[in-house]
Amino acid sequence: MATHAATHSGPSLPVLAAVIACWCGSSASAATQEPAPPLVVNEYDTVYLKGTEPQGIVGRVVERLPDGGVRIIRFGTNDQATLAGAKIDHIERKQTAAEAVNRHGAWALAAGDWGEVKKTVKWGVDHAAKDESIALAKQALAKKPTSDLAEAVVPLLIDGGDAAGAVTICRTVLAGNPQWTFGYQSLAKIYLEQKNEAELKSLMAQWLDKQPTNPAANRFLAESAEAVGDLRTAQEAWRKPFELNKDYEAGLGYARTSLKRGMRADAQTVAETLIAANQFVFEAKAILGSALLGQNQIEKAEPVLNQALTGTLSPASTEMVKYNLGLIAFRSGRADDARKWWTGLAVPAAELGMAMLDHRPAPAKQLPAPLAGIAAEYNACLDLQNLRFDEALASLDAKGSRRQQFLAQIAAIRNPTEDAVRALAQTQSAESLRWQAFGHILARRYPQAEAALAQLPPNDGYAAVYRVYIAEAQKDSAGARALFAAVAHSDNPPAEYVAILEREYSMAEDQHLVEKFEAPVSDLQTRGWQIATPGTNIAIRTVDGSLVMEGTQTAAEDPISRAWTEHPAAAMRSLQATFDVSQIASAICGIELLDAPHKNGIAYAVLTDNRLGWRELHAGTWGEWVDLPSTVAGNLATLRLEQDRGRVTAISVDETGKRETLATGLFKDQQALSASVFGTAEAGVPWKVAIKDYQVQLRSTGRSPTSPK
Repeated sequence: MATHAATHSGPSLPVLAAVIACWCGSSASAATQEPAPPLVVNEYDTVYLKGTEPQGIVGRVVERLPDGGVRIIRFGTNDQATLAGAKIDHIERKQTAAEAVNRHGAWALAAGDWGEVKKTVKWGVDHAAKDESIALAKQALAKKPTSDLAEAVVPLLIDGGDAAGAVTICRTVLAGNPQWTFGYQSLAKIYLEQKNEAELKSLMAQWLDKQPTNPAANRFLAESAEAVGDLRTAQEAWRKPFELNKDYEAGLGYARTSLKRGMRADAQTVAETLIAANQFVFEAKAILGSALLGQNQIEKAEPVLNQALTGTLSPASTEMVKYNLGLIAFRSGRADDARKWWTGLAVPAAELGMAMLDHRPAPAKQLPAPLAGIAAEYNACLDLQNLRFDEALASLDAKGSRRQQFLAQIAAIRNPTEDAVRALAQTQSAESLRWQAFGHILARRYPQAEAALAQLPPNDGYAAVYRVYIAEAQKDSAGARALFAAVAHSDNPPAEYVAILEREYSMAEDQHLVEKFEAPVSDLQTRGWQIATPGTNIAIRTVDGSLVMEGTQTAAEDPISRAWTEHPAAAMRSLQATFDVSQIASAICGIELLDAPHKNGIAYAVLTDNRLGWRELHAGTWGEWVDLPSTVAGNLATLRLEQDRGRVTAISVDETGKRETLATGLFKDQQALSASVFGTAEAGVPWKVAIKDYQVQLRSTGRSPTSPK
């Protein structure tokens, strides 16, 4: 019985084995599931004891004992305490944010707790452990590529310059989730920033294949295509969200790209829709006014463009509006208004327009392709106007366009054969007829010239001027003067030719002042001459009919030696003098037209290497020297400046016909002008120049046939 009782006093062996197995299993599971390391920054170690001091003992653990206990130096003291392992509940170790991320993140990864991983990544970023957070996220994404964690880490990678890492993550997640919009957006931003057109194009095709009506997809396609100049694609991508979703911002892009593509009617329609909806009104007015201008509706365009400037515009729209207002002014003959709008505008077309306003060559090679051709044609026209036929031909490509071929044919009439004129006749235009007449006049074929002029409108200004030349060439001076009087009533006569004729007819009554320099300088000064050598060490004297400037240049605040006479500004027509430059070394010598205080004016001179150049004096400060397309042959240089109502022109007397307009709008409200000869050099340079045949030409104060009444 005892044995029986003993046998049955507890569970049977199988039951007992099962209980033991369950107990062992529970113990093993508890041993592997360690508590989560705290996600905190601890500046000190903290030991928490069982049942006491819930705030823990704060200090520095200096030793760990075999029984699980520690020795700790309490914070703020040098006292060392020994704590037995049996009394310790748990210990929070000292750790930085980076260590916290690494420890907590490793625990979360081991537990497969992706929410905790994401929480750790965000906490690390917020606590300046960005690198550790990124490393943790990469590890997690390698195990399980989820979009929510990718959205947390991809911006970090992009901000940190790891575009390749961001691309890898986005591509990995998209492979499993092709509807992940954030991934497409992030890749598009990266490829757009990298200007990787091939990858961007491939991505957009994939994105739109998966989400064809997604507004974000179409917006990115539009923005990226517009950025690289694919305006057709951009226009279509802007159109979809505008028409499908009433996305007015997309509508603005649609209107803008329509305008850029030259589809001005579409741009106008969309811009008017935006204005009616009170959306992006000022940007829309900038587009509307530009579209109207492109359709030659100038009277409607100008007020709309002015209204656009009363609101807030993007820098690009501001430039467009100002340029177009300048273009309207230019086309309307309001040169001053055009200059106001274009001055300081960093737009290549405005730079070309300013060159046209100033009648100076445009920097064709520095302009973008569409404008470079226009600039080349404009420069060729300038050369043709100044009879520089070789220079005009050099800048033209006769096979490049019909216009350039025509200009090349014009250049060919420097040898005005009948074949050259017949080639011009292939182009049917008023401009062609004028050049045909010009060629016949050069060849003295006056009946043929009259026949060409007869095909122009009766009031054509060019025809009126040409008839004056024909009459003079046939010795009919009285008839020529009568014809010239009629020029003022013609339609837009060529101003430069009118000025030449006006000068020629009025010069008969001009006063010519000639100085032979036969008297000493002291005598010159009694006759109104003024001399200035402000510390330059240059002597000025007369020798054998020349005014000689000679010496070794010294440093001076104003290093210019000059001699001059003063004359009424309204009467000043021209200044001319001849220079012997055989001994000028590296000095610069020439003539000047200056206002009486010598604060504004023009200098025209022989530069080093016998080059000719000019510079402008403005508000007392000289500009840089500008080379002219002429040089001095030999040791004698005759320089001539002509002045007409503030327009100053350099005449190369040694190369008849070469004229260069240097400046306009000078000498306003000036009563007198100084006609000067001068020389200057760097300090230490010995130089000498002899000047003779100084001539000033003063116009009559009477009205010319074309003077305004």
